[in-house]
Amino acid sequence: MLVPPSNEQCSITTFLDRETNRIDTLIAKKERQIKLLQEQGAALINHVVTKGLIPNAKMKDSGVEWLGQIPEQWRTVPLRGVLAQRDEFNDGPRTTNILSVVKDVGVINYDDREASGNKKSDNIEQYKIIHKGDIVLNRMNVIIGSVGIAHEFGAASIEYYVLHGKNNSVSTEYYGHIFCSRAFQTNLGRLGSGILGHRLRIPYELLRMERLPNRRILNSSKLPTF
Repeated sequence: MLVPPSNEQCSITTFLDRETNRIDTLIAKKERQIKLLQEQGAALINHVVTKGLIPNAKMKDSGVEWLGQIPEQWRTVPLRGVLAQRDEFNDGPRTTNILSVVKDVGVINYDDREASGNKKSDNIEQYKIIHKGDIVLNRMNVIIGSVGIAHEFGAASIEYYVLHGKNNSVSTEYYGHIFCSRAFQTNLGRLGSGILGHRLRIPYELLRMERLPNRRILNSSKLPTF
């Protein structure tokens, strides 16, 4: 063991205490800033997907509690009117690229997950096929943010709902942001059943009846900048 003089030992420990405390303080400040930015981002998503981009637009009551007021030219439609479950399975298998949904992160490759949660099945031929652009949600954890848009082709557990647009005019990216809205996630809690409040199973028969905003698509040159 190294044995520097006592006064130098004290100087080293004093220096380390001071500098590590300074670094810890900076980390705490950055973490608070990140949390505030995440909250700001969530609020922005919620506002834009439910209120639109036109300043001072005339509003009307949507008749849907979580939505509240929506632009006058918008309407609401049941989920089944714009989205449908993808009914494809990984027979063959068609792919060995296994995907997963992580809370507040979205759809990622299974191998990129932290070592927690459900284990991958040995029989991936029973998994559901996911196409790029599909909305993927965990039917037990969607109310706490386990939902996202797939960015690649793959397959995932049958515990997930995989939704796609019913026609080419449906933007799954837009409806994916609806699913990522805290207001919509909280609203889904009333449909769930289960013992744990953060793990409520959402039946698809009820989910498909939920009313969603159906906005008018605008020319991108008319959109305001932020």
